[in-house]
Amino acid sequence: MSKLKSTISIVDILPVPRVDSIKVKLGNKIYKNEKSLLIKRGEEFKLDVYVCGDFKSILFFNSEVIATGTGHLSYNGNATKDFTVDILFQSGLLTRRYHLFDAIVLNNLPPRIEIQVPRSLISDIPASMQLIIRGSVEDEDGIKRVVLNYRIRNQKMKILLKRYSTVIPYDTFSMIFNLDEFQLLPGEELRFKIMAQDIYGLYAESEEYIVRFPTLNEIYSELTEEVATGMKTVQESRSKFDDFQERLEGYIDSLKFKADLDEEAQKKLKNSLEEIITKLQNSQKSLENFQEVISRMRELSISPDIIKNIEKISKLLNEIMNEELKDLFNNLQKISKIEDEEKLKDIADRIAKNRKKIIENLEFFEKLLERVKEEMEMERIFTQLDDLYTKRKDIRLQTQTGLDMDTLFQEEQKFKKELDSLNYTIQEVLKSYEDIKSVEKILNELKTSMDKVFSSQHKILSSVKKKRRKRAVQFQKEQESELGRILKQFKNLRNAMDAARSSELMHLLDKIRRELLFISLNLENNLKNESIFPYFHDALLKARDDLKEFSFMFLIGGTGLLKILDFAIDSLNSTPDKSLQSINLVILNLYRIYSAMQNQSKGQGMQDAMKILENLLKRQASLTRRTSGLLPLPFTYPVQSELEKLLEEQKALKSQLMEMYMKSSNEELRQKIYEALKEIDKAQQKLAEHKLTEDIIEHQRRALKHMLEAERALKEQKFSEKRYAEPPKPYIVPHPSELQYKTEIQEINRALQQIDKLDPAYQKIIRKYLLQLLED
Repeated sequence: MSKLKSTISIVDILPVPRVDSIKVKLGNKIYKNEKSLLIKRGEEFKLDVYVCGDFKSILFFNSEVIATGTGHLSYNGNATKDFTVDILFQSGLLTRRYHLFDAIVLNNLPPRIEIQVPRSLISDIPASMQLIIRGSVEDEDGIKRVVLNYRIRNQKMKILLKRYSTVIPYDTFSMIFNLDEFQLLPGEELRFKIMAQDIYGLYAESEEYIVRFPTLNEIYSELTEEVATGMKTVQESRSKFDDFQERLEGYIDSLKFKADLDEEAQKKLKNSLEEIITKLQNSQKSLENFQEVISRMRELSISPDIIKNIEKISKLLNEIMNEELKDLFNNLQKISKIEDEEKLKDIADRIAKNRKKIIENLEFFEKLLERVKEEMEMERIFTQLDDLYTKRKDIRLQTQTGLDMDTLFQEEQKFKKELDSLNYTIQEVLKSYEDIKSVEKILNELKTSMDKVFSSQHKILSSVKKKRRKRAVQFQKEQESELGRILKQFKNLRNAMDAARSSELMHLLDKIRRELLFISLNLENNLKNESIFPYFHDALLKARDDLKEFSFMFLIGGTGLLKILDFAIDSLNSTPDKSLQSINLVILNLYRIYSAMQNQSKGQGMQDAMKILENLLKRQASLTRRTSGLLPLPFTYPVQSELEKLLEEQKALKSQLMEMYMKSSNEELRQKIYEALKEIDKAQQKLAEHKLTEDIIEHQRRALKHMLEAERALKEQKFSEKRYAEPPKPYIVPHPSELQYKTEIQEINRALQQIDKLDPAYQKIIRKYLLQLLED
């Protein structure tokens, strides 16, 4: 026995006694599982206690036994003094006693407040920004008034909801709070309580309710979960459609022998169709449920790019639900009534096309969701990084101003947990970029910077633990610098990914254009040679696969290019001339997309410069406001710390403005930036000397003025370039016909010149073909 590591206790074998529920009935109200009650003196009450198991139970009122039994104990009483209720369980020699609740008996009860909306004590701000508060107040003596007390940004306010001049023992209240008026920012919250007073002056307060504006990190976390749910729904729908296709093929094969089947077999066949339709309806319901997910995503989303892609998702889902599924159901309803084998084959082909179309759109749907998920994960990392960067600055300033070292150690431990969470998110996102060579250098830099951040955090914790404040501040500054570097590296990563994606798209687009152009030229010369049509058919199917991949990458679902190419494939054998026209139409549309992508890449630099300058303007305006706010304050150590912080930010802003000055080729823009730099330099010099005067504000305001003028110059350059790039088209009179013919020839020549690396011989052939079309 001594070799046994543990023995089984008899307590572990016996079931544990447990109170299932407690009900106290006071008048017309029933209170369940309350820990404390207020009862008016002389009021009658009924107590019911429900126990799990067949234990002998003894109920105590103060120290007096009031009920014994098993399962259900009941007691009727009259409240004359304060009391406590306990219960004792007995099982053989074992006994256990539990306290159930306390009751305070008063001569006069304060008002009782019940809030129905919001239902929980902590909730998020509604998307409509209209907070509804609804509840009721009860008091036997009569209610005098009901007041809403709320607090936001440390400001306390009151709103009188109701005041009564007559005796009202019970009433409801309701209010709609417009939260737009407070301009809440992510992370802020509104706290409120309802206060009621009766005619004798007794007060009562409800519990405090908190309505939060979620942080950006929380918003993106929730959005990511919604997208993951959506992707799962789409995958389930796709698997259901695959199952549906297998069952449908079996049903169609059985229909061919319908005449030879007996009555029971025909009945089974009918049931089989009903089962197929039921499975299809289940798949449809899954997609309908996803519409709610989309509306939720639209409410939460704050990035314009994400909203744009969510709108694409919504449009595509409506197309699947309202067009493609509708056609599929109609064809399924017809199939059971068809006897002719040729008609049966025709409608079976139509159903197969319906299914193929739906599957393709669901695949595209999934790609869209993946893109949205990727964008949201990147936005989430940006917000987390920005929050940590700001928090690191705040903790460093608190350390410099003498924060208690024990408190600092706790803050640093919390900061490390947030760092660990961020690191996990970053590693998950970076896994998908590891195989892309164009971003390999940025990924290595990111990993190095993250290692430095964690190394600094270890040194900070060690220094704080040893009470070495100066060393801690030194490592905090190093970590702050690395976090700022990581933020820039992630921006570079996103830009590099966009450039890589654009390059890949243009390469694929060029490949598809060449494939279709080769098919078009050869088909034109062999319109009557049906023997080689199968080769054209295979080539078109291959081009279609590439076009489908391009559509997935470029997110252009619903443009109709695949539909046009499908028509070209279907009509190749019956009407090859129409098939050729469709192929040429696809080529023309691809030329337009290619041209638009080229123009977009040229204008990207201007757009980036505009964004940078707008950001610098906002930062300079913020610096000016903060400096102005310090002027009336005495020159204390906290003010000095804030000045140092302002000086660092002013230096960083100046550095970015200088970079823009060096890169710009616009003389007017360079002149305005130069003027702004001179004023910033003067303000920076005075900040460095700790001379807190009106001159600093004046220099900052002048810098802001010159930056606004620089922005105006940049906008003028943008519009000027746009005018030169897209001159106004001349008005062309449709008659005589020669003028129209000449203009169309010009359009053909212009389109041919836009095709890169096209052999002159091919240009000549295409021009000849298009001119022939014009003459016809």
